[in-house]
Amino acid sequence: IVTNKWVYHSPVYSDIIKKAEFISLEDGIEDSIPKLSKAISQGRSILIFPEGTRSEDCLILPFKSGAFHIASMLNLDIQPVLLTGAGEIFPKREFVLRKGDVSIRFMERIPISQLKSYGVRGIKQAKSIELLFKQEYSKMTNNKVM
Repeated sequence: IVTNKWVYHSPVYSDIIKKAEFISLEDGIEDSIPKLSKAISQGRSILIFPEGTRSEDCLILPFKSGAFHIASMLNLDIQPVLLTGAGEIFPKREFVLRKGDVSIRFMERIPISQLKSYGVRGIKQAKSIELLFKQEYSKMTNNKVM
């Protein structure tokens, strides 16, 4: 799992994250490519949350381009996965879990050879794929507001 500097060094989460071998992008994407490439060569997958953070209202935030840049650099397909309900169970800025259900939907895999059909650069790809997520999220939650 790719994480940011704050989470990686958090006094609350740091030990767990390091034992679970999360990868911090604190040195930047370019400098993290060797670590990510090594994980791939060991048969691991890379999990990236393209928003970069959780929203307080459980709606989808704008996607950042990093995940798509990494996929291009490492020649990796993208397997979009949509989670709903996690924000209600573990709200941002709270440290207590609530009861609830989480739904997971595996969307259609995006072969690296087709990534450019979503846009030539990472930011265009991020915007296009964000729209797909919002459409699917709307279907899953019967929520028309994005």
